[in-house]
Amino acid sequence: ENFCFTELLKQDNLAGKESTFYFWRTHQGQEIDVIRETRGSINAFECKWNSRAKVRVPTAFVNAYPNIPFKVLTPENYLDVFM
Repeated sequence: ENFCFTELLKQDNLAGKESTFYFWRTHQGQEIDVIRETRGSINAFECKWNSRAKVRVPTAFVNAYPNIPFKVLTPENYLDVFM
């Protein structure tokens, strides 16, 4: 999670983007690892070391923030986002 966050931060800094980063968690333990807001645009990221791990967008997040893009970052696909 820290690697994903720092790479997203570096990517935005190099591109001259001013982004704000958050994480999201409910009292029941549902979570989103990284949320990036750039000029009113929001993207959600889940970071997984195991690319076979089943990932579901938390229902509470979808209900609160419909239509937010959600991307799962794994060792196999992270270069697609970071490059």
